[in-house]
Amino acid sequence: MMKTNVVNLNSANLNIIGLNGYVHKGNIDSDGYIKFKDPVVAQICATKWGDGVGLTKEQAAAVTSLGSTFNQNTEITSFEELRYFTKLYEIPNSAFKGCSSLRKVILPDSVYRLNSNAFNSSGLEYINLYNIREAYSNILSDCPNLRIEIRMPNLQYFGNNSSGDMSGQFGSSGITKITDLGKITVISRYFANKSKVTQVILPEEVTYIKEAAFSGCTDLSDINIHQAITRIDGSAFANCNIKADINLPNLTSIGTNAFLKTPSRKVISLGAITSLPNGVFSGSLIEEINLPETLISIGANVLTNCKNLRQIEIPVNVTEIGQATFQNCENLEKVVLQPLTPPTLGSYNHSGNQARWYVPDESLSDYQAATNWSAFASRIKGISELQTT
Repeated sequence: MMKTNVVNLNSANLNIIGLNGYVHKGNIDSDGYIKFKDPVVAQICATKWGDGVGLTKEQAAAVTSLGSTFNQNTEITSFEELRYFTKLYEIPNSAFKGCSSLRKVILPDSVYRLNSNAFNSSGLEYINLYNIREAYSNILSDCPNLRIEIRMPNLQYFGNNSSGDMSGQFGSSGITKITDLGKITVISRYFANKSKVTQVILPEEVTYIKEAAFSGCTDLSDINIHQAITRIDGSAFANCNIKADINLPNLTSIGTNAFLKTPSRKVISLGAITSLPNGVFSGSLIEEINLPETLISIGANVLTNCKNLRQIEIPVNVTEIGQATFQNCENLEKVVLQPLTPPTLGSYNHSGNQARWYVPDESLSDYQAATNWSAFASRIKGISELQTT
């Protein structure tokens, strides 16, 4: 007997794959009408685009816009038959917003754009996104039942119609994995503070992480902050659960509180930045940090409460160290300074630690007498003493 191979396409497979073009056979009745799973959707479609009795595939294929037909409709539960609306190229602003009972939608292959709030505050559990090229703000925010893995390999633009920015693209959704965002180059505030996302795979084309992009995503532990990134704005990864080493050899700019309270242990490279702004690594678990030779300014609270940090070297071009940069770094043992001229130093840098500060021998007396340095002059030593210990 000949054996045949059978592939089962269950709902879990479809949720992960995001399979487009999946069609239920036998979904047309004897009169040529589409069989809708949801009678409310059936009646709406028959009335608006059909003959009042039903809707044929041909009639569905002639529809070019949904308008606001379904907006805030709390009765509809399923619209899998949307796949027959093959002349649609977009889902309008707020088209299914507030459809709290809506669980499943299958988009036609022709739809490539999701406009702002398209499915915001809906009850969605499944939607296929494979062909989406453009997605605007809050398309899937406040969708707590949505737990699919987001794969949008054709995505070219993610943003707001007017400003190119957004807040909370997936905020308050049940989505935990974002594994394909196509070819986008900029990451904005897709996730906001309420996101449950645990894993994000950034496209290799991404070079810019905007302000607060992942801020407050306390479950986020797996993300590839890859080496092509050149700019990270303020609070981009603040309060995330990122444990991987930070290695950004092409970085040219980093913002305030960018890695605030993250559990990363090692900073391998910060590229060619010239400034570390306030609070960048404050409260993190950093044990080792390598500062670039291009660095000129270190802001306030940059390493405050980094209790695992034991030593650090300050590059030769640094002219400023802000207030409390090393405050409460309780295990800090030594700070090695290369600048010949003492950098201006904010207060409290010697508070909460017992570190010794090693400076160029020829500048020892200058450091010990300088403003705020003099407060812990007994702990300032010449670099030659470091070399002999």
